Amino acid sequence: MKNIYWHQIVGILLMLCISTNFISCSSDEYNPLGQPEEKSNGGDSPDTEYDKNLAFEANVTASSYADGEAGNPFNIVDGKLSELNHSFSFMQKTTKEDQWIKIKLNKKQKVNEVKVYPKLGGEGIEGYPLGFIIQVSLDGESWTDVYSATNVIMPNTTRGEVYRFKDVEAEYIRFYVTDLRHVENMWTPVGGIYDAQLAEIEVYLRKESGSGEDDGPKTNYNLAIDGIATTANVIEENKGAERAIDGIRDQVSNFFGTQSQESPYTVDLTVELSQLQEINEVILYPRIGGSEEEPVTEGFPVDFTVDISKDNINWVTVVDKTGFPVPTPIAGLGVSFKFKNTEAKYVRLNATGLQHIVNMWTPPGGVYAFQLAEMEIYLDKE
Repeated sequence: MKNIYWHQIVGILLMLCISTNFISCSSDEYNPLGQPEEKSNGGDSPDTEYDKNLAFEANVTASSYADGEAGNPFNIVDGKLSELNHSFSFMQKTTKEDQWIKIKLNKKQKVNEVKVYPKLGGEGIEGYPLGFIIQVSLDGESWTDVYSATNVIMPNTTRGEVYRFKDVEAEYIRFYVTDLRHVENMWTPVGGIYDAQLAEIEVYLRKESGSGEDDGPKTNYNLAIDGIATTANVIEENKGAERAIDGIRDQVSNFFGTQSQESPYTVDLTVELSQLQEINEVILYPRIGGSEEEPVTEGFPVDFTVDISKDNINWVTVVDKTGFPVPTPIAGLGVSFKFKNTEAKYVRLNATGLQHIVNMWTPPGGVYAFQLAEMEIYLDKE
């Protein structure tokens, strides 16, 4: 009899558990559809990270691998953008075949941007894919396309190509190459090979302001990286102005260079910033040549000014140097020029006196040359 009463009491309690909120049967909310609880913060998890590279040092695999260090897929997420031996290459083939790189992100969350860095070779950019699809997945098996490109023009700078799409939850990103470039030269088999090479892939969730207004002043940030660089001078082959603001300071073959001349000449390099704002520092990185045993600074200007403008018409000089000494030949070591806070949309390096170079490779009497590895622009660099 006691057991009958006990079962009746248990049954009543179970009914109350289901029909009321006064008695809790467990620590979990009742959810008949098995869906996660709705968040009150607009759908984002409290630990959602914005503007952080979610692919940095993540797990990565690929459809094929080149021989040697270039076949290590970890190179594509190691954060080393400018080192030639830290790029990734698929296995080179004589037939065109799809290839892919799969990255397991450091956390599952929404993403909306993939940034792909081209591989820099001895003569410029090498192996950037002609066509590709960016895909996302929650399990690494089922994929959804979020971006596609065909007939891609070879990038002319290593600063990174940005591909944006709508916010989407992901734990895996796959860069699926659908079209490879054909390469045929003295180093390839007869008939050539199909090849794809990349330096780095980064994955982000970017936070858009949505206000429609310009962003406020950016501090401790290289403003030149988002700018546009131009020059009126004749340049060396593959050494255009864009190389002065591509973020690479220490690669021997990656620099902005004008065509050398036997007579003195002037050089201008103008950077248009992405927005009008105050700046107070310009850093110039010399181009380092020579050898590892005997490095030399090549082409750094002797007489020059740094001028700024709001409209590209009226200019104010903020740095004025004459007889500037040749900087120490250390790759990646810049020379800083600071000045008072001044609003600018355009920054111009105007070189009126160039380094005179005489060596075994120049004509008798030498040449005048201008070369610069990188130009950075800041407000309040720390």
